[in-house]
Amino acid sequence: MKTVFLLLISLFCFSYLSAGFHVPKAEGFGYPLNSAHEKKAYDDFKVVADEQTVKVKVSSLFSDTFVVRPGAQLGQVGNLSFYFDKENYAVTNADSNPGIVYKSTDIVSEDMEIVVNEKIHVVIGKPFNRDAYVFPESTLNQLVQDYQIDPRKYIFIKRSTWEILELTYVLSDGDQLALCHNVTVSNATGKTYFFVEHQEPLQSNADLVLFASGYHLAKTNEANKTEVLLTFEVVNDLGFVLCSLVTTDGAASIQVLVESGKQQLGDTKLREYLEPEQLYEVWDSVDQSHFYSLTDVINADTRMTITDKCDTFNKAGCWETRSVCDWDKKNHWCARKGTVEDGVGLASGVIIAICVCVGVVVVIVLVAVVVFIIKKRKD
Repeated sequence: MKTVFLLLISLFCFSYLSAGFHVPKAEGFGYPLNSAHEKKAYDDFKVVADEQTVKVKVSSLFSDTFVVRPGAQLGQVGNLSFYFDKENYAVTNADSNPGIVYKSTDIVSEDMEIVVNEKIHVVIGKPFNRDAYVFPESTLNQLVQDYQIDPRKYIFIKRSTWEILELTYVLSDGDQLALCHNVTVSNATGKTYFFVEHQEPLQSNADLVLFASGYHLAKTNEANKTEVLLTFEVVNDLGFVLCSLVTTDGAASIQVLVESGKQQLGDTKLREYLEPEQLYEVWDSVDQSHFYSLTDVINADTRMTITDKCDTFNKAGCWETRSVCDWDKKNHWCARKGTVEDGVGLASGVIIAICVCVGVVVVIVLVAVVVFIIKKRKD
């Protein structure tokens, strides 16, 4: 009976000892021990059983209990080595969530309860373009902290549904995150907001392309507006205005972007041609009965023709508008000041030039005569 009891104890203890412990089989133990082999096996067993051991209890991904000697490394306990040094697994303590993350080289010095966690997989888009692994039930805020992403620079969007995610959003396995920027487009009725992924062109947002169709984009608060094409790559938040293009011919050739339905023509470089006292007429190249003024706004690309009213005045009319226009006496027509050839001035210039030349010749002759006389006297 005693032999059976010892055999059961031996088998029970052996199943909980760590890999380094070897307990000889207790089969054949008798009482009293009748052979040297049985006695040695029993003595070895008593040494192992009497030594101090600690337990490592594992839960979560699998459940097991390992008995090891103090001083063993965690990576040497059971099959735990498989779960270390992998992004998608983490070995932590069971006292808190997610708890302290252990390394394979951490030492076991007392009884421990650990958790083997399988992390969830999240894909982070541009500019990081990487896989990320976080603990189950982790929030977006925890992810940006772990991977050092500045949440002030981006709008986080769930790619599958294109919904905006708050930092409190609880991540799910397989989530794909697009890091986007806010693109604001203003027109006469207000502002419309679009999200464009980092390092993607404006045209990647189909709604923005549709909204801007028939117009031109220019940056907000830009005095001399230049067009921003839909191929422009977005790397930060941007603000645009919808513009229409004005092209003129006639007395002046101009191209200017005007905020569509909002900006008055008098607030552009067309102002000098729209001021009544400047004596120009600006009219629509298609609907020639439509003349433009300082306060007009446009809603579409427009071609305009600029005419100089000075060209239409007779001599009397030209005299009445002499602050702007001037009568060309040579050609007998009215023209804008600065464009009329001044015959008197030209003649005066020619006469002065001739006089200067004659004066130079006279001086040269006088100098020659003086030199000749002096030389003659010396002889």
